[in-house]
Amino acid sequence: MCVIKGRMITPSDERHRAFTKSRGKHQLPMSYVKVDMDFDQFVEQFDSNHIAGVGVDCVEEIKQMCALLNIPVTVMGR
Repeated sequence: MCVIKGRMITPSDERHRAFTKSRGKHQLPMSYVKVDMDFDQFVEQFDSNHIAGVGVDCVEEIKQMCALLNIPVTVMGR
């Protein structure tokens, strides 16, 4: 399990339109997240193409759940 700490943000309308134009409407809905992390670590360790996001800090709860299920967990971001 990879957990990435970040903060959901609202981009400018111009930036959102540019994203939608370049990626297509099929990419929506989605969130913009500001993170403070080592992106080299992310590229090396994140081996999935799916991400689920939540709007609250629940890192400790996820770590506890993973411990109960014997799932290794890596936390990225500050």
